[in-house]
Order: sequence, then structure tokens, then C-alpha cells
Amino acid sequence: FVAVNDELQITNFDLNNYPNPFNPTTTISFDIAPNDSNNTEVYIYNIKGQRVKMFSTNSHPELIEGSVIWNGNDDNGKPVSSGIYFSKLLVNGKSIASKKMLLLK
Repeated sequence: FVAVNDELQITNFDLNNYPNPFNPTTTISFDIAPNDSNNTEVYIYNIKGQRVKMFSTNSHPELIEGSVIWNGNDDNGKPVSSGIYFSKLLVNGKSIASKKMLLLK
């Protein structure tokens, strides 16, 4: 038997949005390690699991700072309907956290 002292780094990504419920905009914020900030994506899904919006550091450099503002529009610029949505944080292609949001119009 060989004991191995592996340290598991536990990180709290603290994915939030404020305000929640919201109308018409909400700020989605999170904490990640600075070395991961260049490969960050936030996806917005409706209650059916359909992706309605994607934010990536390529098109939204503010993600590097740990937040993005969603104005309630889909990827085509059209307003989405009232209801429950989920934000999903991906770092380096891995799903890290998700959060339920409520859009009220």
C-alpha cells in the first residue's frame, strides 16, 4: 500500500445573475481562475433545453472579467418570451456550473 498525497483543488465558481427575476436585462457573473478566463463561454437555454444565446470570450471580451449582460434576446437578436431560462458556464470546454433564471415581462 502506497499512500499518495494528492491535493484536490475545489473552486467555487459562484455563478449568479442579478436581478433574478429580471426584465429586460440581467448580469450573469462568476468567479474563475485567471488562467481559465480566455476560454470561457456562457450558454443560455430555455426550459425545453434549446440553446437561445451563446456568449464566448471571442465575441464578448467582458467574460474575461467574469460577467456578461444578457438583454433577453436570442442569438438572432429577437426577444425571448417570459419564462425560466438556465445559464451554463463552460471553461475550457467543460461544463462547470448552471443557474436558473426567470424572465418576467
